[in-house]
Amino acid sequence: MEDTWNLVLLIVRVWIGIVIFIHGANHLLRTVRNQGVSEDLEKVGIRPGKVHAWAFSVVELVLAELLIVGIVTPVAFGVVAALMLVTFLAEQRKNGFFFTGARGWEYVATLGVVSVAMGALGPGEWSLDWIADLTFPFEPGTALIITVAIAVGLAGAFLAMFWRPAKLSAAPAKAKAKAA
Repeated sequence: MEDTWNLVLLIVRVWIGIVIFIHGANHLLRTVRNQGVSEDLEKVGIRPGKVHAWAFSVVELVLAELLIVGIVTPVAFGVVAALMLVTFLAEQRKNGFFFTGARGWEYVATLGVVSVAMGALGPGEWSLDWIADLTFPFEPGTALIITVAIAVGLAGAFLAMFWRPAKLSAAPAKAKAKAA
């Protein structure tokens, strides 16, 4: 049973690491080729777009490696959850649940929820956390608090500092009111 549990934790940890790595590599390639990542970020109000296009790419590439080898797992999964929370709030919440046409939020919500759960569960025995005997902060209750605090704290701080969404114009509403 214990080997099955460790295998499941390894599979989920590595899979999320691969997904985040490919995502980060795609962002990096698109950023290097100037294919709109910074413009996409600017459109949703994340400024400066160029700086954050590079930063997101590097963070995703580093996170992927941490997840795959299983080191500082609650922290790494907390950062993944923070990225997903920022994406949800800044871009995808208004698009609806489904990934049809516009980017729905089910993808980022799923990665965020699984990241919080995995941060709480820990990396399992087949990880560098286990080999290095990094057990203190990784008791499930403590790890859950660490993961959620990092996710909410980082996302909140990032959005407060760098997110400036376009304000809805009151002019059309006033024009309609005058016409009526």
